[in-house]
Amino acid sequence: MSYPQSQFAAYSAAEYDSLLPQHVNLLDKVQSKDDFHSKRYRCLSEPEFAINTLGPYAVLEIGILSGKDLIEREAAMLKVIDTNPDSLVEVYVDDLQQENCKTPVARGKKDPVWQYQSAVDIVAPLSMLRLQVVDDRATEKAPIGFVEICVGDMPHDTVIEGWFELRFQENMVKNSMLRYAEHCKLREDERSVQEAEAQNAATAAQDETGQIAEAKKSFVKTVEKVETQKKRVNDAFQACVHSTADKASELGFETLSQSLKDRSGSTVRKNAGEIYLRLNLKQVVSSTTAKFALALDPHPAVSRGTPTEVEVAELIDLQYCVDEVFEFKVKLLDDAVFCFLYWVLYLLTWRSSLLSFIHLAIWLIVAWHTFLFSTLFPLLLILNLVVNYFPAARMPMTRGGLNAPFTEQGLAWVASWRSTDQMHTFVKRVATDDLKLSIGQNEQKLYFFAAKCARDGQPTVSLNELKIALRRAEFLAETEETEAPLQSGDLVWVDGRDRGKVVQVGAADVTVELKDIGRSMLTQTATLDKRRVTRRLVLDKEVSKAAGPLALRALQTLAKQLVDAIFPQLEVIKTAAVPAVELITDILIWKKSSVAAGICFALLLYSAAFAWAAIISLTEQEDEAGTMGAVAEVLVSVLRHIKNYILTLIFVGLLTFQAWWAAGVKSVIKILSRLGRKRPAPGNWAFFKEDTDWHNTLGNLAQKEQQEQGPGMFHLPYMTRDASTAYASAGGS
Repeated sequence: MSYPQSQFAAYSAAEYDSLLPQHVNLLDKVQSKDDFHSKRYRCLSEPEFAINTLGPYAVLEIGILSGKDLIEREAAMLKVIDTNPDSLVEVYVDDLQQENCKTPVARGKKDPVWQYQSAVDIVAPLSMLRLQVVDDRATEKAPIGFVEICVGDMPHDTVIEGWFELRFQENMVKNSMLRYAEHCKLREDERSVQEAEAQNAATAAQDETGQIAEAKKSFVKTVEKVETQKKRVNDAFQACVHSTADKASELGFETLSQSLKDRSGSTVRKNAGEIYLRLNLKQVVSSTTAKFALALDPHPAVSRGTPTEVEVAELIDLQYCVDEVFEFKVKLLDDAVFCFLYWVLYLLTWRSSLLSFIHLAIWLIVAWHTFLFSTLFPLLLILNLVVNYFPAARMPMTRGGLNAPFTEQGLAWVASWRSTDQMHTFVKRVATDDLKLSIGQNEQKLYFFAAKCARDGQPTVSLNELKIALRRAEFLAETEETEAPLQSGDLVWVDGRDRGKVVQVGAADVTVELKDIGRSMLTQTATLDKRRVTRRLVLDKEVSKAAGPLALRALQTLAKQLVDAIFPQLEVIKTAAVPAVELITDILIWKKSSVAAGICFALLLYSAAFAWAAIISLTEQEDEAGTMGAVAEVLVSVLRHIKNYILTLIFVGLLTFQAWWAAGVKSVIKILSRLGRKRPAPGNWAFFKEDTDWHNTLGNLAQKEQQEQGPGMFHLPYMTRDASTAYASAGGS
């Protein structure tokens, strides 16, 4: 017997074998967890350490009893083989698979019965549970569908039993919290119906205008797999029925055709199936001790990207990365940085004499009496917020050549700046980004051309006339994409910011499939004016033009390496920055009107308090002893130094926020904020349905099986490792 060369190489075989049990025990010791009750204060002092080292505060009992209408396998050859899956269910907690919680395989069952009972430990109250149904094929485990549940929504010591809808595996995108929130609001079958209705409406709109859509381009392998998954697999008999129905329809026998189709069932799936579960969340510690668990956050949810169609097989990651960079640029630069810079420039150039005069006057007064800063500056902020409430006033202040939309209104906003530089920037964007024209070395000619597009703050041509003039300009060169008409399958931007894919093309409009609009993963189909649609950069075409066949593969490999290095950082920056920027923008433009109004009210109170202190100081109201009243003196002193107090609190907070002794304070605050959290399940689960009849059926099945097998016996087809161990320990052999 040979032994590995390691630190034990100096030992003999017998000595080596004697050491193994010690190291096995050491591994068990490292992986063991401390009792939650005895070490509960660790949740306050070291919450990040506690989540990994403490035992459970609760146990989630899971009964995975049965399933129905699971997705079948793709049939082969003449579709005469059994397409039913060999299904099993895996359990994940916070995206970590629980190895000891997995059902046995139900062979060849579309409606399997597992009758499996298990339990998982819950340490963080807001942990996410995922049940993943898998087809145990000979060569691989193919995912069928999944359902996710937030443990924090489940009431304690309450049995929840019923059918849970399975989502299509293609929806395993973003993170578990976002997927769960979406599924709570809308069932998968309802979502599929909405998508079908939107698609039918778009097709009908095109048919009414007499436009016939071009044949759709073939999808790449990943998309084909997803689309195939949504279609029911037909056996030989079903295939014959559908073939007969289609032939009857061709011959004009619509009634017969519809009857055959209705009897054979729908050919399109609306979900991945359903599984019947029994869940019960039980606390294993006292209610007082369980409150310490509220300080614990579950492990960060794994982000699985955004729903993106795979149009470019070789460079899908790079294509996605470029699209992400463009969206990041739109949301961070166009909607935030450029807007602020144009707002400042608007005031500095006195585009609005009244606003600029008010700002100048306030700063001059503050320079004269600095103690008036705290009185007048909040009023200035309120004035700017009120102006931002009105789009007619806000848009000309924040839109210019760098970020104006390609619309008639956008052209008018740029012309109102009375700046050749702004008009040149806008015209250049129209030529290169919208019309796909090449400027080459003719930048100066384009500048003089742009200077003539506006007079006295008004455009001299319409946007359509401007595009025609640019196409005919001799100093601009056409590219391959300039005259290429839009086709079905083209990747496009809608309004310069939303990703889309062309479905159908009409004479003056185009039907586009949009995804991930408004932070929703629901696919939307819309018929839009062609002028609102511009092509996206497709990298496989650009790389092919820039390199020959031999260099193309090397460039693709290099691009893949760059994406692997850059994309994770890009996702982190986008995830952290974009939501904060969008929140601030929504407040400034009054999309969150209650927050903006609250800020205005707080600033008004702040200004009024300092105005009162300023009046006392200016009028020098003194009593007979020559001093201000005691109360007034204290209030004035506090207000005069409040800026110092605020700055002190900020710096102290920054210096102490990460201190080890501050963790307890943050944990207590977190516990207090979560004490009143409601547990609305299953009322908030759109994907859940009770079924009393099936509950009784399963109960009768279990009772019948127990009578046939005898007490203490286990049904072999459902035997698991845990069951066999328990059976052996009970005296069986």
